[in-house]
Amino acid sequence: SFFVKGPDEYCGAAVNNTFTNYMARNNLRLALRYGDLTPEERERMQYAAQRVELLYDPARDLYLQDELLDRLEEAPFLKNGDEPSYKLYCFDRMQRYRVLKQADLVLLMTLFPGDFTEAQKRNVFMYYEPITLHDSTLSYGPHAQLALSLGLWDKAEEYLRKAVYLDLKNVMGNTGHEGLHMAAMGAAWQAVVFGAAGLWAENGELTV
Repeated sequence: SFFVKGPDEYCGAAVNNTFTNYMARNNLRLALRYGDLTPEERERMQYAAQRVELLYDPARDLYLQDELLDRLEEAPFLKNGDEPSYKLYCFDRMQRYRVLKQADLVLLMTLFPGDFTEAQKRNVFMYYEPITLHDSTLSYGPHAQLALSLGLWDKAEEYLRKAVYLDLKNVMGNTGHEGLHMAAMGAAWQAVVFGAAGLWAENGELTV
């Protein structure tokens, strides 16, 4: 995929964004499994699904966000507090730096936990969490969920508190005049239910 962004909106003109490609492949597989397809449509979808590129570094057992992120320059500043960086710096400028608005691959690991090993999830968290600025209200919940599932208790508590109190305590200074963040509330709920309680459904079976 070219010039298609995943959840990280700071990545500029992304090339082969892993989140986007993974979701595209998943949708093709669902269509092949459940769709009423002609033989020609099935053949073309199978061809496409088998050729979706997922960027992965076997030496580090690490999935890569896209082809360009690691080529960007380090940000010449550190974020202070929880106010979004784009309120202090030009949004276009933010896309030049190796920082994330919210982490694509952290979210991907929470959506498809059975598709990745424990080590791969941990490696993604350890690599991308330090460069994630959490400038999106949707960032805290997935980080809390993945940290909880990995047993990273200090990080889990930090992100869960911010996810739960996002609007109650106006954590990012944008509650009210920008409205309430309903999707972020859902992400906080998911962190508790899926991350802390470990509830999951797969192949018609419920586990906790």
